[in-house]
Amino acid sequence: MNTPANKGEWEDEARVINALLQGQSYSVRFSANYLEKKFRDTMRLRALNTVRYYSWLILAFYVIIGIVSHSELVRYVHPQYLGHDLTVWWAVYITETFVVGGLVLCSLIKRLDAYYWQYVTGVALVGLMAVTVATAGFDDPYFNQHIIVLVLMIIYGVGNLRLVQAGTICIAGGLLSVASIALLDLKQDWGQFINYFVMANLVGAGVCYVLERRDRIMFLQARLLELEKHQLNVLTQRLDQISREDALTGLANRRHFNEAIQREWERAKRQQSPISLVFVDIDHFKFFNDSYGHLDGDRALAAVGTVLRNSVRRPGDLAARYGGEEFVILLPNTAREGAMEVARQVLNSVDQLHIPHGASKVAPYLTASIGVATEVPSAELSPAYLIAAADAAVYSAKAAGRHRITEQGT
Repeated sequence: MNTPANKGEWEDEARVINALLQGQSYSVRFSANYLEKKFRDTMRLRALNTVRYYSWLILAFYVIIGIVSHSELVRYVHPQYLGHDLTVWWAVYITETFVVGGLVLCSLIKRLDAYYWQYVTGVALVGLMAVTVATAGFDDPYFNQHIIVLVLMIIYGVGNLRLVQAGTICIAGGLLSVASIALLDLKQDWGQFINYFVMANLVGAGVCYVLERRDRIMFLQARLLELEKHQLNVLTQRLDQISREDALTGLANRRHFNEAIQREWERAKRQQSPISLVFVDIDHFKFFNDSYGHLDGDRALAAVGTVLRNSVRRPGDLAARYGGEEFVILLPNTAREGAMEVARQVLNSVDQLHIPHGASKVAPYLTASIGVATEVPSAELSPAYLIAAADAAVYSAKAAGRHRITEQGT
């Protein structure tokens, strides 16, 4: 089953399902059309899978029915009628062989899946009419009705029919069979026919109703469980996102960065590829908070976070808030020249924000000092070495007057 696209949709569907479950309606149709469609599609697929999975059993059961009915015919029919009745029996059995075989064959053709209810209804209707009309030729009325009851039970059971389909088959099949028997002027004990046919239909319809009511309740309960599972998965994903994301800037947090640099460091060590780190520190940010307040300070940090997020374009790159006014950009498989290009882009983009900073000793607007470090990992080094090198480069940039980029070792 498909899950709703957003929280509002699955909450609405859950409310509808709870109302249906609590209402204890005895209808065999849901008031919500989309649920009715989902139920029908689910039942269709279940019926198809049942027929496919048990096709060998259906065919074996049909062969057993043939053996048993043939044995009863030979045992109970008077010898003077046996030849005629065997001819009728073979006509019925061969016809029903095509009916049962057709049902199994159609169920195995994937292109016909969407038309399951249509072809199973048609096949069952033909089967019912064939056996009802043909058995009118038997001299033994008990045997006639016995066969009809048996076929009705098969129709109700094998195809996993819903009440509407089963009722349509039996009512239409009964009326057409009566008309055909009368038109062909076949022998029939109508009293027994009505008795057996109607009783078999009533029992079959009752069974179908009970089973469909059970299926509908189970469908609603399963759907509700699926929605609750979907909600739990969404909440779990959101909690995981929150645990790995900085709430203010939307960048990765320190924990996420530590996991990423460890993972990328090991990959770079195996591949002997360079890995770079850009360390960004906002200049005189304490003075900014003291002058403008922490609320404006948070806005400034969020703006810088947007700059860093826009500076990473490759799937493996990661921008993170390292702590306070410090940010980092992890650049796997990136040499010094590529890292310097990213750093220059960040420096220019922060300048272009033109966030006023009257307390700065560097410029009248918010600026940043950036350190860049690049290493090819080895067994002797660790991610901490790369972080320390980028951090040292930042301090070099600050010592040189801030608002600049300093590389590792310069």
